[in-house]
Amino acid sequence: MPVLKVIRGDCQAKMFELEFDMTVIGRHPKCEVTLEHPAVSRRNTLIEREDDCYFITDLGSHNRTIVNGEPISDRVELCDGDEIQICGYVLQFILQPSHLNDGSIRELVG
Repeated sequence: MPVLKVIRGDCQAKMFELEFDMTVIGRHPKCEVTLEHPAVSRRNTLIEREDDCYFITDLGSHNRTIVNGEPISDRVELCDGDEIQICGYVLQFILQPSHLNDGSIRELVG
């Protein structure tokens, strides 16, 4: 199962499983991936699964979502290793993590 690994930010090295067809990243506590920084929008970014593909969309956030150094305005397909920047956070999209049993994966609660 794909994961997002925080590689920069206050929760560095934390990992989030992308177990749902739709995963919202934002500051709101009901988001599947919560980033607790005031610059992050309540509902900042959406990652959607369609078959075996994953797509990312900015949800109109003030500070925009950046993928591999480029701000996105449309839906973009994610590839293994892509870096997603949301304010001061950088998350890496890992399609097939090999270390699922090391205890560092946080199961998402919908």
